[in-house]
Amino acid sequence: MEIPYLTAFALLIVIPCLIALARTKEVSNRTLLGLTAALAAIIALIPVVDAIGDLINGNLLRALAVVTAVLAVITSVRIRDPATAALICTGGGFLAAQVFGILD
Repeated sequence: MEIPYLTAFALLIVIPCLIALARTKEVSNRTLLGLTAALAAIIALIPVVDAIGDLINGNLLRALAVVTAVLAVITSVRIRDPATAALICTGGGFLAAQVFGILD
């Protein structure tokens, strides 16, 4: 079974966000981590669930990916663990590159 790149890159954001969410106690960081993880989870489901793929495609997918990538960078700056921050930031960059066709 192959995993689509869009799902893999979105999960590269979701999983470290959930780990950081379990570790942090600051409300603002928890809000950013939860929002970033939720948006990335929606993007991760696009290739898998046809109903979501029909609703979110084209420019809406690009806009959602850019917002998620920007939130990933902001979130990675705010958390204290550098390894988790690097994973979140890398996932955001790869996600944006995949959606815009840079990585094919």
